[in-house]
Amino acid sequence: YLDAFKNIASKKKNTKAKEGDLLACIFGNGSNYGVHHMSSISARAIGVLRAVNDGYIRPETTSEANDMIADALAKLPIFKYYTIN
Repeated sequence: YLDAFKNIASKKKNTKAKEGDLLACIFGNGSNYGVHHMSSISARAIGVLRAVNDGYIRPETTSEANDMIADALAKLPIFKYYTIN
């Protein structure tokens, strides 16, 4: 699902964020800690996390990642036992 997060303003082709930085931003935003707090409790630089957050985390990319996760869950064999109808 991390492939859904594409840089909005990359001057270089095929620019990708480091997986750890992207996960730190996703976790920081999802847990309401924010990137500043995530940088203070990890070895991640605030400038890097801000750049990743500003360039990669958007409603469009988050929605696409959520769709990818939901599709993967729907393919699991156990899924048919837990559907809500």
